[in-house]
Amino acid sequence: MTSTDNGVPASAQRERVGEQVDPYGHGHSTAAWVAVFVVMIGSLILSLAVVFGLLWLGIVGAVVTALGGVVGKLLGAMGFGAKGHSVH
Repeated sequence: MTSTDNGVPASAQRERVGEQVDPYGHGHSTAAWVAVFVVMIGSLILSLAVVFGLLWLGIVGAVVTALGGVVGKLLGAMGFGAKGHSVH
């Protein structure tokens, strides 16, 4: 049995010919999905603050939106990023 540089048998690679390869793992991680979800919730809160004209709700929405990036970075550092545990 022959194998390639990455240790995957050549026969298994032939089966994956039509698959698209994303070398950076962009968006394919738990950290990315959680960060996007938190930012979307923050954006929803910000939108409601604009509709209802509530400054305090706008501040809460801004904080939640900012926390989305922090949570994503934290989860990435914990190993749930593109190079760590994957969603797939």
